[in-house]
Amino acid sequence: MQIRLLGEVRLTAPDGSEVRIPSRRSQALLAFLVLSGGRSLLRTAVAEILWPDSAAEQARASLRQELAVLRKALRQAGLEPVEAGKDRIRWTGAAPVADVTELERRSAAGSLGDLRQAAAICGGLFMQGFSLRSEAFMDWLEAERARLRTLSLTALDEQLRASEEAGDAGRIALAAEQLLTIDPMREAAHRSLIRAYAALGRRSDALRQFETCRAVLSRETGAAPSAETEALAARIRASDPLPEPVRTPSARDGAAVLVVHLPEIAALPPATDPETLAGVQAQFAALAQRTVTGLEGRMLPGVGDRVVALFTGGPEAEIRAALAGLMLTDEPLPIEGGMLHPAGGLSSGLVALDAASGRVAGRSLQAAVQVAHRAAPGELRADLAMREVLAEDYALTEVAGTLRVVPPDVPVTMPTPTPPAPRRDVPQGPAAEAQWQDWRAAMRRGDLRTAASIGDRTAALPAEAGGVGQVMTGITRLFRGRVGAAEAVLTHAEALYTLPDLFGIDPGLSGRCLHAWVQCLRGAPGRAGEALRRAVSEAQGAGHPETLMACLVVSALMQDSLGETVGAEAAARAAHDAAADWPDWQAFALGLLGRARDRLGDAAGTTQIAEALSAYRAKGAALAVPFFHVWLAEAHLELGDAAEALVQADEGLSHGAATGVLLVEPDLLRLQALALVRQGRGGEGQAEAGFIASMESARRAGSGLYRLRAAVSYAGHLRREGRVRDAIRRLEEGLAAIEPGGPPTADLKAAQALRQRLAMD
Repeated sequence: MQIRLLGEVRLTAPDGSEVRIPSRRSQALLAFLVLSGGRSLLRTAVAEILWPDSAAEQARASLRQELAVLRKALRQAGLEPVEAGKDRIRWTGAAPVADVTELERRSAAGSLGDLRQAAAICGGLFMQGFSLRSEAFMDWLEAERARLRTLSLTALDEQLRASEEAGDAGRIALAAEQLLTIDPMREAAHRSLIRAYAALGRRSDALRQFETCRAVLSRETGAAPSAETEALAARIRASDPLPEPVRTPSARDGAAVLVVHLPEIAALPPATDPETLAGVQAQFAALAQRTVTGLEGRMLPGVGDRVVALFTGGPEAEIRAALAGLMLTDEPLPIEGGMLHPAGGLSSGLVALDAASGRVAGRSLQAAVQVAHRAAPGELRADLAMREVLAEDYALTEVAGTLRVVPPDVPVTMPTPTPPAPRRDVPQGPAAEAQWQDWRAAMRRGDLRTAASIGDRTAALPAEAGGVGQVMTGITRLFRGRVGAAEAVLTHAEALYTLPDLFGIDPGLSGRCLHAWVQCLRGAPGRAGEALRRAVSEAQGAGHPETLMACLVVSALMQDSLGETVGAEAAARAAHDAAADWPDWQAFALGLLGRARDRLGDAAGTTQIAEALSAYRAKGAALAVPFFHVWLAEAHLELGDAAEALVQADEGLSHGAATGVLLVEPDLLRLQALALVRQGRGGEGQAEAGFIASMESARRAGSGLYRLRAAVSYAGHLRREGRVRDAIRRLEEGLAAIEPGGPPTADLKAAQALRQRLAMD
């Protein structure tokens, strides 16, 4: 089933990849159509329900726009289930394409087999955590939630009963977890889950589930667990013999497991409003879903305040799991009277994954749970066995038999290395030359994993050849969004001199140009500007056209980053003229030129960027695609077309996730959040989550410039929401990421102006 409405709204392509539906009203429209039973719906009626505060013509225009957004997403998933006429729209999709219609069909059939199939479909409440500013839609949503909740509980009750009769602890746990997601007040389901955890050898989880049961009952009813439940917990504490773990058939695979929970929930006052708590948990679950799927992970069934995610794909999976963990543990969740700080645990190794149910078992899961519960609020810890694979990317400290994981704190001001004596007249040899050309081809097509491997191999070669490998490694890290790590390597490009005719583009000069841009992104624009001027001057003096063209492109990128639009336009024009023999570079320079024209107020600039993107792709190039989407998203925001800006930001993020080109991810997340605000959804949590994700992405990357830019946008949003103290805090975070004493860049001027306005509020 490609459309999932039980739990969070999700749409998947036939290959299993997730397709994002960017608009909440598009999600609402999808649900409304799916549950219409194939009836033909009047456009005016649907528009009135989804846009109750708009005039009739405006509502119909909004419906046309949202219908276009929805149909585009459905087409990306390989579906064409919407029949749209002048006055009516109708859902024509087959029943199995959506989980809710399949649940209805199986429940209506009523046989034991059908009910068990229905239980497998249940993934939570209908559109869990979703809301819309429309009383008519919310009335419909609540009625459908109640109806589908009854169907789900009936099916899950049957699945739990059958699993208990068969003595299948794994399936008991899964059914009980699903039941409690929908109805956390069912004490009998809590007991079933406690017994199943114990039978699976997960004693600590069993006792923790008992505490969850006690907290829920106390909060909701003021009552304590029954004597039967208390006796069960006492038996487990006393380590009485329990049934042997039940092992179900499954596929075994190497994976990284991430567990994140909210440990401070247990310390909240008993009088805490249950609806407030449920809202925080829903916000946490939504943030986790977005973070994990954005990093190509898989969310697994969880309970209450705990989320579990699985990442596969070797060492890269462990890196992605750590990124997700740091994102989730770094951002506290607001709750009345304070903040809740997530804590996380990581482990890796063989797991047993039941593809049908999504259940996972194995030492790695248990270890991740144990590590998570050793972590303090706001911390990410990892299993000791992960030291080697995480050490390159993170700072690790051994604490109480675990590793505390934090991003590497590479300072902006780095010591100047002592370079070896330059050797301009020594050829580097065919090995380095061949590796350089292979690396360039991999980078051009956006294959950063292959590029990283080539760079690592070449860096192991002796003398200057190893220096060429360091440049490859540094540039690859830069485009992967690891700006701090890139700076540490590219610093050594100052000492590298090669023969341009041997390499095409001179590795040493291109490395020095990109090192200057890295300094700019890190938050040291003063040092960066002078370094780039020296590198471009050296490239001009070398008399090698391809190297000069590449340096001019970098110069245009850096000046664009600093908001120096006139200079960016001049550099882009020079790069475009110099790139006649390299069509992909010329297309990229044309896009940069269109970007500059757009920022200077030329209406044709947006069209030029779009045409340049088409030309760039037509040449088989992929590395710079996310940059085009940043420029287009910003241009459409300036034009007032927030819907198209959302589409562009989403496409850029999707391309980055697919290729690993994550350098501009912070900007794409920021623009996505701004587009949501412009569409009037700033108060619904999505926009704020986007701003937080943007700041976190910039922090992970080690980019002070992107962090300041995200902070300015986020603080401006908070100010408009009336949250002045929060706005000041976020803005100061961004300003702290910039090296003091540098030139007044456009972002710094915007931050200082906002600081003055906040001081007067």
